[in-house]
Parts: sequence; C-alpha cells; structure tokens
Amino acid sequence: MLSEWASYIEARKAGIKPRWKSLLDERFKYLESLDNISKKKYIHDICCEYFNNGHTDIPIQNPRIWNHVIAEWKSKLPNKSVQHLIWAFKAISFKGVYTILNIDSKEILGLILSIEPDNEEARKLFFQVNLNSLDFAMHELPCALVIDEDVCFSIIRECDAMLELTPSLSACITRFNGDYTHYRSKFLSWIEYEKKGIEIDFYKWLQEKI
Repeated sequence: MLSEWASYIEARKAGIKPRWKSLLDERFKYLESLDNISKKKYIHDICCEYFNNGHTDIPIQNPRIWNHVIAEWKSKLPNKSVQHLIWAFKAISFKGVYTILNIDSKEILGLILSIEPDNEEARKLFFQVNLNSLDFAMHELPCALVIDEDVCFSIIRECDAMLELTPSLSACITRFNGDYTHYRSKFLSWIEYEKKGIEIDFYKWLQEKI
C-alpha cells in the first residue's frame, strides 16, 4: 500500500505541484476502478496506514478518498467494530464521523472498553484524554478551574482505577510533558488552597508547600 503512494508523497514534499497532482489523480482513478470487494480492502489498508502506522501524508480527507472511507464506516461503526471505533476516535473531527455515532470521543473509547475491557490501545487513549482534560481544567490557574471541580474528581478516580490495573499508563504525558502525578498533585493542592482561603499567590504557596 505505502509503496503505491511513495511517488506522490515524494513529489508533494518536494513541492512539485504538476507532478503530485498528476500522481494523486492516478491514485484516485485506481481506487475508483476497483470492484466492491477490492475497494473495501484498499480502503481498509489506507486506514491502517493512516491511523495505525502514522502515514498521514496519504490525503485520506480528500473527498475522492474520504467519501469511500465514510461510506464503509457507516456500515461498520453501528456494528461496533472495535478497529473502526478506534479509527473513529482518531478521526472524530473529520467530516461526517461524529454524526454516525452521535457520541463524543471519550464515549467512543468507553464503548470500545465495554466491548474489549483489555484493549491496550483504547485504555491508553482513554487515560490520555483524561490527562489532557486535567491539563485543560487547570490552565487558567490561579484564576479558576475551567472544568467543574466534581468532574475533575471523577477524572482522577477514573485514572486511579486505571493505574491500578495498568501501571504502565503512568508514562503518559501531555504535550507540555506533564504526567498524571503532576496534574493530580496540582489539582488536590488547588482544592486545599481554596478550602483554606490562602491569600498568598497560589504558585508561590505551592512552591513553598513542595
């Protein structure tokens, strides 16, 4: 699969527009020439390369590819295909994906884990979503939390429970290199700071507390 796209990817990176447009059109025509069974396999292989192997140079969101992908997903996602649900999570912002299931990205992961509780990729993605939520919740401190306190406590309970079963999740970090221990400690410190009505700057107090 990837070798079929190599010339296009090389030309695109080189910025040779007439060349890559011509090669891309060849790929479109090839896809559209396939019989139904072959097309399904080709679409599956494209999704594997893009979502599983990280080859995002393949222009999967181009309508001449994406229309075939979304048509296939419409038949797979309602049947709760775990592989397709993971892809849907990764593509939740892509055209038409959300409307197939009408649930948000975290709910998709919850659905996967209800089907396969030991799915390692889904567990890691779920934990990462929670970690990113904690980061977002606290990014306006010391002004205020931007996610309700009760929601943050719920996230922490979920993370604690997941870590008991899968300690390796502690290696997950946000794009700011913060791990769960950092965010958990910071959140609980903020709750203590607020409850005690401490008047000095939160970060100064936190530094002294540490």
